[in-house]
Amino acid sequence: MNLIEDLQKIALSLSPEYDWRYDDILKNFPQDLKVRVEILNKRLLISESPDMLHQETLANVSQKLKEHTQKQQAGKVIIGLFDVLLDDQNVFIPDIIFVSVARKNILDGKKANGAPDLVVEVWSPGNKKKERKHKKEVCAKNGVTEFWEIYPKQERVIVHTLNTQQEYEVFSEAKKTGKVQSKVLDGLEIELEDIFVME
Repeated sequence: MNLIEDLQKIALSLSPEYDWRYDDILKNFPQDLKVRVEILNKRLLISESPDMLHQETLANVSQKLKEHTQKQQAGKVIIGLFDVLLDDQNVFIPDIIFVSVARKNILDGKKANGAPDLVVEVWSPGNKKKERKHKKEVCAKNGVTEFWEIYPKQERVIVHTLNTQQEYEVFSEAKKTGKVQSKVLDGLEIELEDIFVME
């Protein structure tokens, strides 16, 4: 039995209608997991380890974000398996988060207690359309100012920002060629060829 099956066995030990909360993750799952265990609208999500294309895309984007934020002394970029506790029934592990200097108090060394300024998700084929939609909606509802969707196989990036109705609208988008911009990180522009170049 592999790790994913072991984790699913733990999840199935409770009722399928069980309303998952952050404390349930802490109580039921090892804290040094190398896979994603998330809660979305009270329901548990267990994701397999990403493939090489995902990881290389993630590395390229994070490098550009880190270079920009360090130069501007804008805040902290965190990559990978780091919990974001939006509320007790919505716990995410985004691929990348950015937290501005003004909001650094939400970081306690183990997780973000509240909405980051910016979230980046590099979508894999395993991320179902419904899951992607729900993640965006929950991030918007909880005040994540900017949400990036990256589709490596399509070589496409969509940057969403919150409007006054607390809904996302497209701020910048590119596919195959061109560049994307950030509203949260003033002056940040990334060429797609720098995101999807594979070594």
